[in-house]
Amino acid sequence: MEDEQLSGELSVVEITALRKRVAQLELLTAEQNQQLTLVQKALKEAEVASQFKDEFLATVAHELRNPLNIILGWTQILRRKTTDAATSQRALEIIERNAKTQNQIIEDLLDITQLVHRKLRLDLKLVILAEIVQLAIDSILVIALNKGVQVTVNIAADVGTVLGDASRLQQVIWNILFNAIKFTPPGERVEVRLERVSTEVVVTISDTGRGIAPELLPHIFERFRQGRSTTTGYHGLGLGLAIAHQLVELHGGTIEATSPGEGQGATFTIRLTVSTIREEDLRSVLLEMPVAESPSPSLSPTQLKVLVVDSNVEAGNLASIVLRQAQVRSTPSVKVALSALTEWEPDILIGEIAMPDEDSYALIQQVRALSTQKARLPPDTVLTTDHRDYPLGVTVGYQIDIAKPVPLEVIVNIISELTKQSSQ
Repeated sequence: MEDEQLSGELSVVEITALRKRVAQLELLTAEQNQQLTLVQKALKEAEVASQFKDEFLATVAHELRNPLNIILGWTQILRRKTTDAATSQRALEIIERNAKTQNQIIEDLLDITQLVHRKLRLDLKLVILAEIVQLAIDSILVIALNKGVQVTVNIAADVGTVLGDASRLQQVIWNILFNAIKFTPPGERVEVRLERVSTEVVVTISDTGRGIAPELLPHIFERFRQGRSTTTGYHGLGLGLAIAHQLVELHGGTIEATSPGEGQGATFTIRLTVSTIREEDLRSVLLEMPVAESPSPSLSPTQLKVLVVDSNVEAGNLASIVLRQAQVRSTPSVKVALSALTEWEPDILIGEIAMPDEDSYALIQQVRALSTQKARLPPDTVLTTDHRDYPLGVTVGYQIDIAKPVPLEVIVNIISELTKQSSQ
């Protein structure tokens, strides 16, 4: 497995070098045959891995382009202003659904990147796995019903708790369930079972669907090996199983797949260790982040000033529309933002992490220094990031660090809460 993953990272230049090495070894005596065989094997593995990566990238492009084409098509229809109210509403729902599809693809890509580079952070707590499994089932049940797949559930009453990240464990169960429903034809069934076996909590998800070919079974959790769905009629990047495998391992558990063969269904078994740690002991060893109370959705009066620092002009325009009760000014760079801070003195600063000249970390450091020199409190600050690879937001001076895409109502609520805190 490790050799395959290592060879999968070889560049075109390195593969070319291997070919040259093979050509040189072919001229040597028979004593070097063993070395020649090893190099040829490495070359074969590198070429196979490179082919899978090429196919995966083609799948990514295909899966992103499909919802994008639908979004663009319906946008053009809406711009003609010839549709009735019902059609316009349906168009908006379709656009939103396809935008969420694109967002899920991007989230999967970011997840697998963070997992590969060991940058994913877990919010560890004592969790009741039965509740996690039930939440995953509830969230995916409508997909099964629409497809005509029956989902049967058998959850033991008391299986204990496990130490883990509730949202990530739910993601694992959801991914496996979605995969089972996806490859199970209408009229067939998927079964979910949760039980305790000795010191382990065992989740078993089995289906009567497509099954797994014997040659694919050893590679079922590998990334890039799943991205071939465009030729089989099944859509998606196929990263769900790879992500689930990595997340389960991060939790100290195991996940395995079994199948009698194609057309005979498949079974996925997840095993996690029952935790014996007490809640009070856990609190003493984990750094717990403060949980904010539910903010009020109401905004302050029109004198509230909000400075948005984002190189994307449309992001600033969107903020102006969303925060229509406030005064909003948008700046495209750190330099311009610093000038606006001294001249305009905003109440709220919203910074985007990626900037063309300096990033928002440099911005907030200069803002804090500027505030100290002027002997006045700095403005309330919010940092938006494309994903969670940037854990420094709060530590370098931002009050809130949130990942994009951010729902509009969340932005409104956050600013409302910051304003409420500043007035106290």
